Amino acid sequence: MGTAPPPGGGEHTCHVVVHAVDVATLSLDKSGRPALLGFNLATDTLARAVISAGLTVAC
Repeated sequence: MGTAPPPGGGEHTCHVVVHAVDVATLSLDKSGRPALLGFNLATDTLARAVISAGLTVAC
């Protein structure tokens, strides 16, 4: 897990997002689309936290 921006790529922002949901599973199968995950999270999320960090990649 992590980012790998190209050398000299300039400024980048990384985000870590955690959701607390009110169900044991989100009822997704292996072929589930990101849009379905987003919909399920939107309807089942109790709380959400976002950690953002900026970094600059030098030459």
